[in-house]
Amino acid sequence: QRKLPLFKDKDEWLNYVITNTARTADVPIDSLSSQTETEAGNYMVVSRTVSVTTNYAKLGKWLADIENFKIFLRVSELTIRRDESNPNGVKVNFTLTTIFSKFAGAAGA
Repeated sequence: QRKLPLFKDKDEWLNYVITNTARTADVPIDSLSSQTETEAGNYMVVSRTVSVTTNYAKLGKWLADIENFKIFLRVSELTIRRDESNPNGVKVNFTLTTIFSKFAGAAGA
């Protein structure tokens, strides 16, 4: 529970994490889907799909930062293809997922 974000932040938390970690990794976001939410008992599974065009080094750093985030956050789907217009570039779509506890005692950030 201590590794889950606060339920009260569920509407903005995932967007905030995506935009800030992308900025830190110097990866511009091409598009960001609307948030999907699925209830599972006392939990809510929340996901967003991100599309970016970058290079392998920046993508690798960004994904490592996401996967090692202090709050539970996982890449649940990922597709990558070469960017035909840039020999060093890749086009990436991935879905980022987290879980929010409906319990009032969830720790969060």
